[in-house]
Amino acid sequence: MMRKAVLIFLFSGLATMCIHAQEDIKAGIETLKKEKVTGADTTGWKTGGKGTLNFSQVSLTHWAAGGENNVSLLGSANLFANYKKGKLVWDNILDVTYGMIKQGDADFQKNDDNVSFLSKAGREARKNWYYSGLLNMRSQITRTFTFEGTIMSEFLAPAYIQLALGMDYKKKDVFSLFLSPAAGKLTVVRNQDLADAGAYGVDPAVYNETDSTLVTKGMNYRYEFGAYMLAKLKIDLVENVTLDSKLELFNNYTDKNTGNRANIDVNWESRIFLKVNKFISASIFTHIIYDDDTKLEIDLDNDGVTDKMAPRTQFKEVFGIGLSYKF
Repeated sequence: MMRKAVLIFLFSGLATMCIHAQEDIKAGIETLKKEKVTGADTTGWKTGGKGTLNFSQVSLTHWAAGGENNVSLLGSANLFANYKKGKLVWDNILDVTYGMIKQGDADFQKNDDNVSFLSKAGREARKNWYYSGLLNMRSQITRTFTFEGTIMSEFLAPAYIQLALGMDYKKKDVFSLFLSPAAGKLTVVRNQDLADAGAYGVDPAVYNETDSTLVTKGMNYRYEFGAYMLAKLKIDLVENVTLDSKLELFNNYTDKNTGNRANIDVNWESRIFLKVNKFISASIFTHIIYDDDTKLEIDLDNDGVTDKMAPRTQFKEVFGIGLSYKF
């Protein structure tokens, strides 16, 4: 009975369409095609993702110009699970990137490591605007060491966790802008050695001035409260070339140093995907970070000696070509 009812409904719809002019029919067909491609009318869960694997190798034998043999491997995964029903929307995105490189006779060491998770839920307020809440987390998977063997980072050291309430503007799957005047930011430094050193902005350990004994351990957490903005853009620049960009800004209202309250933390990631065919693609990834609480070593005289610790604009660029699979 259900199948017959569906057939009757479809034939009735077709008969009604035949009454209209030919141009209106063509316009209706084009609209239906666009909705089918973009998924604009779909409800419920929509899941998928993309995985890439890039490999490069350099081999030198009696090479007069010099250089070292090297092998590198970089893998990344982008997964999403989005829900929409009526006025409710819920977007979830997981990004994981990990890379290894081996130069000469040295052991493999990582050259890229990032994991981030974004969850944003909202209820429609008016066209394209939503009352929304957001959870965002960034960290890395494995430990990173300096050339001297000193640990620099590990999983949850640091980790940045953002909680925010605000308004979200969404234009289909192309552009979104989340604005929050009330956002909390938690910096986690699980490694106690890094916490004692005051890395990533946490309060450092306190030592006795006479015998250097430990008085108070370094804090493993740093809490901040302020304004937050997240802008996301995903657009086809030309055929088979896609730009995916994410910009985060955070301003801390509660910095103990009132002079720093005008500073804005920046986290800007951009990817350009160039599709060669179904399984082969190239990508360019750039990442810009500025965090006033992350102090880096600065050598003013270029003599190999650190003159001071200060925040700097961090920049990373990765180009790769290899296997890609979208599902």
